[in-house]
Amino acid sequence: MKLLFERCKQQMYPYLAEEVYPTYKKSEEFHNFLRWKTKEKEQVSDEDFIPFRLLGRGGFGEVFAYQVATQEIY
Repeated sequence: MKLLFERCKQQMYPYLAEEVYPTYKKSEEFHNFLRWKTKEKEQVSDEDFIPFRLLGRGGFGEVFAYQVATQEIY
């Protein structure tokens, strides 16, 4: 079974590397992927969230739902 997969890899890798990947690198999807990977590295702070609504009050204080403050990255 391992030999079968090795033969498949030997045939597929050149095709993927020479035909599929260069096309993908020119696509909008690839550029969106890079933007999101860059965005992932940014620190999260209080300014990234907006209080959405009060969920309840209790003996230990108030509980709020927060919404992510969306900023267009495109």
